[in-house]
Amino acid sequence: AAANLAATYQGHGRWNESEKLEVEVLEQRRRILGVEHPDTIRATANLAATYQGQGRWNESEKLGVEVLKQRKRILGIEHPDTILAASNLTITYQHQGRWNESEKLAVEVLKQQRRALGLEHPNTIRAAVNLAATYGAQGRWEENAALLAPAAQLGIKVLGQRHPDTQAYLSELAFVYEKLGKIREAEKTKKCFDTGYGFHGRGTIALDVLHGDSQVKDVRRSLLPIFTRTYALPAVRLVTLTRDSLIVYLVYSRTFNKTLTRRLNRNAAM
Repeated sequence: AAANLAATYQGHGRWNESEKLEVEVLEQRRRILGVEHPDTIRATANLAATYQGQGRWNESEKLGVEVLKQRKRILGIEHPDTILAASNLTITYQHQGRWNESEKLAVEVLKQQRRALGLEHPNTIRAAVNLAATYGAQGRWEENAALLAPAAQLGIKVLGQRHPDTQAYLSELAFVYEKLGKIREAEKTKKCFDTGYGFHGRGTIALDVLHGDSQVKDVRRSLLPIFTRTYALPAVRLVTLTRDSLIVYLVYSRTFNKTLTRRLNRNAAM
């Protein structure tokens, strides 16, 4: 019951309440079940995720390393839970600016996802984009584009051109092309932006959704859980779709927008 309530708090971005329960659950499971029991490992992973949501990257890293090591030993490197643990640790390394370690894990995750799920699975596409973001953060634009261009095309094929993830991939690809001086390719990619969804182009953050009382509840209820689940990505674009719904465009940049994050967290606490 405590674990389920902690998950509910986490889903609503109520990190302090979630943390308190998760610490309690983890201590109990370690004592009763042992450190290598699947439920104990799961509790450790949940607490690591909460630390991510709080921006406590060192604490998240410590637990994330423990989870990954245990899952590799018990489940094997190709088990979905092991791949998830590696992906989550990649997120933490990215936010710590530890690009070599992040890249090493991201390469491993992409290889495993391709083998286990195939090239066209959304998780595989996401893994490719995540590795591309790591390259981009290091200024390795050619390698970024080599991964991101086919990922964007697969996003169109699998998810549809109007899907928020696809639009985010296209947004980043246009930016990367501009960094490479490939203006023609950048302009061609920009033509795929779905203006019907209020897309404003890379680098623009539409904060209007945070200004009306009628939309604050949507930010708290709908946006923050999505934002924190995809915390690997260094920025987030908010676009108003209708009065009662939001679209999240995930955008990659070298600098994490801490001001926006603080603002999101303040609205989530209302």
